[in-house]
Amino acid sequence: MFIGESNLGKEGEALVREFYPNASSVFWDPGDDKDEVRKFIRSNEPWDLTLSFYSNLVFESKDLDCMRLPCNFHPSSPQVPGVGYDTIPLVENHQKNAATAHFMNEDIDAGRIFRVCESRLAQTATYLDLRKSNQKLVLQVLRETLEEISALGSVESVKKKLCSWADELNLNWGSTYYSYKDVRRVLTQLYEKQPNHPVFIGNDKFKKASVQN
Repeated sequence: MFIGESNLGKEGEALVREFYPNASSVFWDPGDDKDEVRKFIRSNEPWDLTLSFYSNLVFESKDLDCMRLPCNFHPSSPQVPGVGYDTIPLVENHQKNAATAHFMNEDIDAGRIFRVCESRLAQTATYLDLRKSNQKLVLQVLRETLEEISALGSVESVKKKLCSWADELNLNWGSTYYSYKDVRRVLTQLYEKQPNHPVFIGNDKFKKASVQN
């Protein structure tokens, strides 16, 4: 099962269908009714392999109970759990940005990490530059994962392969989780001091919210 949002989700779905032509898929965007997507998820017990891609849908325990192997493809490095992927690396002057593939559990962005794709983040990078790079990387980490696991015969063999990658990486998540509220607070404080910071260049969502407030 593939789970995505309208933003980049179609690209992710097309990629999955290259390797799993009969995969089921469901889309959910922030603000949409969650009941319908949860009904779909819980309509089949269990889904062998679940790929949550570039999605902010938070899964409940009953959702995860319907997934034998739930995986998420997160558009940032393990340093940035949560929704700060297009902003925090710029605010904190990270040298690299990344996309992270990991197992899902009831905690958000906390499961074992089994694959990371990185790119050097230019000092001149803006919000739009980072966003485009993150999207490219999350598609890359999805493709690389699919290329490795699609030939494996069972969900048990896939899980074994992914666990071996996780053992080799031995990576931990960053200690600071960024919610929408956290990101908003960080950006508001920065905007008061540096309104021309690269994180605000092309960041129409923040500017629009600032005007409304």
